[in-house]
Amino acid sequence: MPAEDGETTTPLERFLADAALLSSADTVVGQEEGVTLLTLHTAKGLEWPVVVLTGMENGLFPLARAEEQADGLEEERRLCYVGLTRAKDKLYLTWARARRRGGELRPGMASRFPSCHPAGHHRGAPDNIPVGRHLGG
Repeated sequence: MPAEDGETTTPLERFLADAALLSSADTVVGQEEGVTLLTLHTAKGLEWPVVVLTGMENGLFPLARAEEQADGLEEERRLCYVGLTRAKDKLYLTWARARRRGGELRPGMASRFPSCHPAGHHRGAPDNIPVGRHLGG
C-alpha cells in the first residue's frame, strides 16, 4: 500500500499507524467475546467476567524500585487492589517459578500483595482465589 509520500508501507507500519490513532478508551471496551489487554491504570472503574493478573511476583509486582520511594509500595498496593477487584466471576493470579533477568535465571516468589487483601474483601470476586499456588508449568 503506497504511503502519502509515494513510499510503500509494510503491514506492521500500517498497524502501528492505526494503533497510534486509537485512545485507551477506544480499545478498553472491546467486543463481548475476546481478550482485552491493558494496564492496571487503565482498568480503574471497569469490570470483566474473568480477569487474569500475570507477573504477580516480588520484584515485578510490586516493582523492586517501589521500595525505594516513600509511597511506592502503597501505590503498588492500590494498583494491585484495582486488579483484584476487576473480576466479576473469576480471578486468576499467575507468577513464574523462575524468570531470566539480566541473562541470569533467578527464582521467582509470589507477590505479597494478594494476601494483603482477604478473599471476602474482593468485590464480586470468588472466595477461592488461588493465592500461594503456582498455576501452570
